[in-house]
Amino acid sequence: MKTLSSTLLAAQKKPDRLPYVEAKVYDFDQGIKRLSWTRLYTGSEADNHHGIAFDGQGSMHRIRVNGSNLYRQKVTTPDAASDYSAWTLIAANCQGPCAIAAYGAKVYIFYRTTANVLWKYYSHDYGDTWSNAQLVAAYTDVLSMAACWWGTGNNVVCFAFKAGQQNGIVIDTTTQATTEHTWLGSSQHPWGNNYGAGCYYTPDHIDLVIAAWESQTPYNLYGLYRQQFDNTYTFSDVDPFITAPEGEDITYEYPDCHKPASARITRILLLSGWRSSPAQPLIPGR
Repeated sequence: MKTLSSTLLAAQKKPDRLPYVEAKVYDFDQGIKRLSWTRLYTGSEADNHHGIAFDGQGSMHRIRVNGSNLYRQKVTTPDAASDYSAWTLIAANCQGPCAIAAYGAKVYIFYRTTANVLWKYYSHDYGDTWSNAQLVAAYTDVLSMAACWWGTGNNVVCFAFKAGQQNGIVIDTTTQATTEHTWLGSSQHPWGNNYGAGCYYTPDHIDLVIAAWESQTPYNLYGLYRQQFDNTYTFSDVDPFITAPEGEDITYEYPDCHKPASARITRILLLSGWRSSPAQPLIPGR
């Protein structure tokens, strides 16, 4: 309870006091403190495939595609005083999708080449020196890619998506050995195209969010779908959590997802109103 000042108490007791309207503004949404965003850079780079990751020293690593060129960037202290305009060309044979992941001193970049194979470009010293090699010989015509570290170990996972096929490539970064795992799509949710994906690790599995076009009756759909890649390196079936009919001028493209140390989401429960859930994965409906 808030104690009133003597001035307010005196005004309250006056016989000629007037009613008034009081407005209070709270920076909360459904009881959750809203994030405050600060723009650090307004660039002239064209929209295209891109990615971002942070290494163990806190440096920010970004990649982007422009035509057939793939660029990388390292910003050691990302803040308002940093330079975000300097880019280094690392490949002139990139054809569309790319992905990046980092843990500790290791930074791994993956991309599809103009020769229609998957390539890796990687550093084990915080991005000071780099190596590159073909990732795998399989998986041509990849439409989108995503990558994340498997917990705190030595494995990084690169996901390569086609219209009706998900591929998970697990790389042991100590030996560069790879294992390949494929899922050939859902009979309940047949995809005719793929528009990007995001992923993050949570204990014992990786959560995926995929944007896709689905062929259905009586109408086709654009949607966002969730999926898991478990600790046996097996894909679960996909589960749509938001869709829009084709022809409504609504599409879903190039999602991204991250899991900070503490996260909250807001959800609607039927007939129960709004509820906020602390420390939950940033996937709607979970």
